[in-house]
Amino acid sequence: MLTAVALLVTLHGPAAAGPPSRGLVEATGRGEVLFLPRHHVQPFVGWVYSRAATSCLAVESAMLDPERWPKIFENLKRARATRTGDTVRYELDLTVAFSPTIHGVITRMEPGRLRFSDVETKAYSEYTLEDLPDGTCLSRYSVVEEQGRSSGWVGIIKGLEATAGDAGNFAAAISSSRGFSRPERAPRVTPGRAGEQLLDELAGRGTVVSIDRSGRRPVYVLRRRVAASFDEVTRALRDRATYARRTAVVRSSAGKGGGAEYAMGGFGGRVNFTTTVREAVDAAGVLSIEETPASGDLQVDDGGWRWRVNSVDGGAEVELRFGCDVIDGSLVLKTVANTDPIARESFMLHVALSLVGDLVPGRPLPLSPAVVASPPPPATAVVERSGSAVGAGH
Repeated sequence: MLTAVALLVTLHGPAAAGPPSRGLVEATGRGEVLFLPRHHVQPFVGWVYSRAATSCLAVESAMLDPERWPKIFENLKRARATRTGDTVRYELDLTVAFSPTIHGVITRMEPGRLRFSDVETKAYSEYTLEDLPDGTCLSRYSVVEEQGRSSGWVGIIKGLEATAGDAGNFAAAISSSRGFSRPERAPRVTPGRAGEQLLDELAGRGTVVSIDRSGRRPVYVLRRRVAASFDEVTRALRDRATYARRTAVVRSSAGKGGGAEYAMGGFGGRVNFTTTVREAVDAAGVLSIEETPASGDLQVDDGGWRWRVNSVDGGAEVELRFGCDVIDGSLVLKTVANTDPIARESFMLHVALSLVGDLVPGRPLPLSPAVVASPPPPATAVVERSGSAVGAGH
């Protein structure tokens, strides 16, 4: 795994020294961008980037006023706060049954930089905010779990589904970021060359996820560049009979004529459905494999997913565009998702991350060989604690 130092310098350093990264502005033009260096690894490490619809001053003001948070976050029942200078102490009660009271501290380290500390674990998360020329705000959010110490919310998620730690951490961080920044209200920015270059760079270091919220349901676009050949990747994706052995989210699967049969599950729920499969190769040699629900618990209107595989020097580029609503076909999953919006995002992300992380072979293939991989530093050295639905502690 790349060190947190290298990633922080690459993604945070240039913007801190000068104008905000054009690549980040373009990449977050339709929704959040997530970066996950490694799947299913503890302690969890990840990054969330988004654009707020308002100025950074307005975002910071909302962050420093916990008593307003129940009006912002659906999963908050009540909040209490005390203030001393640039420090705010808070207690939060969630609407989720059996969830613990969250005790935290916010420290305004400087304008545009706030630290959320978890009183119980002594860990923290950090937001860095930068004003953009159009009056909106670019938000960078570092997410790191302490070794062996999941937050209260992620503990609930992992209790429901043991393998969903990555998705649970990201879903909670997204909820926090969206509550404060309301990115759906920000002006849309059409992704350009700078945004694509940034996403390509990150795809060679782990998994990068772009969330497109312009439609009626979120669509997750996941990218990886791997040191595995085009043939190795396509063979792995077509071998549906082994999906259940390779990823926990698929309980059973098999090819069937021009389609496939699946049972997918998690969080105590399960959906059984069939898909139609269409493959095509374009003039550039890029393979597309598109699957659309056809019958069973999921229907055509529930969306589907599409793989794209392209051969590159040293390996292959892989993209998964996942917009399949696998929740409403299960009474259990629908009930859980309706209880808390973070649960819905957790399960959708869990399926998408599991498919691209478990089914695609090969180690990361960086675009920039000068950035070398090495063991990560201790979690307390540089990186930040995972944030919650409203800050540290989930």
